Amino acid sequence: MSADSNKNENEVKSTSQEFTPHKVTKKDRERQQELLREEKAKDLKKDHHKKHGNN
Repeated sequence: MSADSNKNENEVKSTSQEFTPHKVTKKDRERQQELLREEKAKDLKKDHHKKHGNN
């Protein structure tokens, strides 16, 4: 019983995020890659500023 309820909860969460891990479409994957790239870019900028600030 508990396993089923957990599964249902996970399905609800994934659909609310418009992203289902077990059924990933090409579009979803591309969106994820874009988000990752943006985050990495932000981190790189932060690191860049940090390095210059420390020197």
